[in-house]
Amino acid sequence: MFSKNKIKNLSFREQIPTFVIESEITGNSNMVRIVKVTSIGKYIETNPKVKDALEAWVSLVKTLTWEKPQDIVESFGAKAVDIIGGERAVIDIKGNHIRIIIKYQFHSKLKQSVIYVKWIGTHAAYSKLCKLNKQYVVEMFK
Repeated sequence: MFSKNKIKNLSFREQIPTFVIESEITGNSNMVRIVKVTSIGKYIETNPKVKDALEAWVSLVKTLTWEKPQDIVESFGAKAVDIIGGERAVIDIKGNHIRIIIKYQFHSKLKQSVIYVKWIGTHAAYSKLCKLNKQYVVEMFK
């Protein structure tokens, strides 16, 4: 489902520079690993309009190197990422139409970063989640 083709002229938000990602990027010893990427596929099945944006996001994240929370912010820009505590971050995707909550872990000895997708939804759904103060504990995919 998530092709490793080249992604060109991909912009996640108007304020973030355009990314050009090549599938041949290798050698990053601390690349990000997404646990249960199939959960994203399940979300896409019920929300096909966000397929391209989420697949592009997955392809991009798999090429990145993160060693600390600030690396997540630097990857997407300060306006697109909120570090919310509890080893969680909220990332805006598709021009802030979609939000994804991830839990991150950095394993320096293993030279690997791991993220767990905890929740995916619209901006409006995220606002409702926040009103209930559940963004810190939500577990959409188990």
